[in-house]
Amino acid sequence: MDQTGKEKIQLRHSKDDKKQYRKRKKGKKNRAEQETSRPCKVPKSTTLEVQNSSKLSRKITSRAHTIVRMAVSRNPRSTFLTPNLRSALLPTRKGRNSTNHQPRSMVPELNRSMLSCPGDKDIVLGEGTYGMTRLMKYNGSLSVAVKEYKGNDLYEVKKEAGVISELQRQHHPNLPFILGVCLKEKPYLMITQFYGRGKKSYSLSRAISREIIKFHELSNVFKQIVDALQNVHETGWLHNDIKENNVLMHNTSLEWKPVVIDFGKSRPQTNPKKYKLTDNQKAVYKVKHPWIAPELIEGTHAQSQESDVYSLGVLFQNMLGKFIQRNYSIENLAGKCTAPQPTLRISLKQLKDELK
Repeated sequence: MDQTGKEKIQLRHSKDDKKQYRKRKKGKKNRAEQETSRPCKVPKSTTLEVQNSSKLSRKITSRAHTIVRMAVSRNPRSTFLTPNLRSALLPTRKGRNSTNHQPRSMVPELNRSMLSCPGDKDIVLGEGTYGMTRLMKYNGSLSVAVKEYKGNDLYEVKKEAGVISELQRQHHPNLPFILGVCLKEKPYLMITQFYGRGKKSYSLSRAISREIIKFHELSNVFKQIVDALQNVHETGWLHNDIKENNVLMHNTSLEWKPVVIDFGKSRPQTNPKKYKLTDNQKAVYKVKHPWIAPELIEGTHAQSQESDVYSLGVLFQNMLGKFIQRNYSIENLAGKCTAPQPTLRISLKQLKDELK
């Protein structure tokens, strides 16, 4: 290399240049450390969720955790966050998913390949607003009711399954028992115990029409339904869809017992729904859904325990109307349930005490 080249190299890597380079490098390092150690305002609820999620915290290194916290503070809707990180570190978004009372129970994921049709026949037990229910066999022997959801709304499936799972902690004999869900692929499924006899399911209305339930047994059946609904309320939930098709009769070795089903419209008492209907919609609701309390249709009140009591009263009246005999005591109680004003309606505790 010639002398000129050596001079160029010496000029490029002089002591002053090296000193300035080290100074710039040290400055960048200091700024990076200050940026990393800068306090990050994380919501209290977020901190609690991170502490409670021990499994997640073990997976996240301190460096990664710092990055995530910085992202949360700067942009709460950071798209790079995975669902697990988002649920653990971000506060719940306001909307239908954010309520003061959410189902807390974990519902097991079942293998849908374990489900089969009995005798290779498609037996439909019923169809509602959110899905269709079929009779199937689990593991080739256990009869189960499989609800297939129409809209494939994951939130609706998890909500209903979570409500039933939370309610069954009390082991109430008149509430459904859930085995699990199938959420890994569509259509989403919820598997519960089958209620009926043989391969047939009997709603309360159908059981009366088939003379399975006699007139003198009505009082005992009604009392069990009231007790089940009272348990739902004490757990913090509203059923919001009490009607004759949502009460099944199950044949045990000793007797026929009622089971209150379909919690698709259930909501926590802390976050009830308030209807906003047009005049035409109000007229349609009064004809097609007579079990819905009038204050809900008019939009003057939100869903409540009293609106569930009204629906229960309509159920009693409809079932009593299927018999020639009269039970003036229950008719009077049904009238107290369907009082026009919610404050005038009888409570479930009083109703259960007066049913004999």
